[in-house]
Amino acid sequence: MRSRLSGHVVDADQPAPDGLTAVLHAPAPWGWTRQAPLDPDGNFAIDNLPAGSYRLEIGGLTLPDLALSGENELKLAALDLSQGQRSVVRGRVADGAGRPQADVLMSLRRDGILVAQVRTDAAGLYRFVRLPAGSYVLEAVGLGQVAAFELDGERQEVADVLWPLPGPRGIVQGHVLDAAGAPVSGVWVRLLSDGQEIARVQTDLTGAFRFAELPGGVYELALAEEGEPLVRNIVLDEDALVTRDIVLPPAPARPLGHYLLLAQPPEAAAAGHAEARMLLALAAQHAAQAGVSVGYSATDAANAGRVTIVGDQVPAEVEASLRAAGCQVSRLSGDGYAVAAGLAQLFEGVNP
Repeated sequence: MRSRLSGHVVDADQPAPDGLTAVLHAPAPWGWTRQAPLDPDGNFAIDNLPAGSYRLEIGGLTLPDLALSGENELKLAALDLSQGQRSVVRGRVADGAGRPQADVLMSLRRDGILVAQVRTDAAGLYRFVRLPAGSYVLEAVGLGQVAAFELDGERQEVADVLWPLPGPRGIVQGHVLDAAGAPVSGVWVRLLSDGQEIARVQTDLTGAFRFAELPGGVYELALAEEGEPLVRNIVLDEDALVTRDIVLPPAPARPLGHYLLLAQPPEAAAAGHAEARMLLALAAQHAAQAGVSVGYSATDAANAGRVTIVGDQVPAEVEASLRAAGCQVSRLSGDGYAVAAGLAQLFEGVNP
């Protein structure tokens, strides 16, 4: 069995102010505290207390040397806050436009211990009363600490709080698709406003892109660095979400039909040189028989309607740029044996 401490708090002949908390300090060497908010009638109770001599603080009142046996129930006589100290902390919570912020939870701590909580009223006002001398920190939910001050138990402290205005929350999102409706990954999408780029993102593996935290306005979407917008007149209302897909135009006729693209081979003495030479020989053999182009140039490959990347050494960024240029791109991956099998399958029925 453990002790129980309870009591009733009044303010002269009035109920106790809202938001007060009874703080019970344990004896040394324990040093812990227990807190119990007052109910609407000013009552509080703290249970499960071991034997010891405790100190109770409520508002401006301090009751030292409360002896508990670890088995008894100590019910205190009515505690009158009007007999305590009279420091007050008050203020107003409003946004940058001066609009009051109602129902904001304000917390007051003394020496790190929560002593009272109140919510702002319809006018954004809050008030803590009957505060003893000490070092206080004022907190607002969602903002953390908003003020700190020393009270002498007599004077008032006014702490107005500036509530931050919410930032823009508009969203423009969509997918980049080729002329056949397939997603295009790894391309950079530019968001324009009044002809000026304000943001850019890269499409993911599904071709998706997303611009967030946008103010209301009219936007455009473009791809190439100097290219004309592909989607115009995107009207975004405040905090709205707009979805617009970018469909790439059909690729124009290209000088090259099919291009086999290889990575530039390493130096003769470097690791991987032999495999690179083998891939080149295989690709050149199939290309000659099928009448397709082969080489190391991504620029030349961009002039082909179809590009097959041979091996894993060509960077993914090059693959993405070829897709963005409108090429139909595939890749033969793996070691030399896997690539050889892939080339044979690719040109099956074409080579004699």
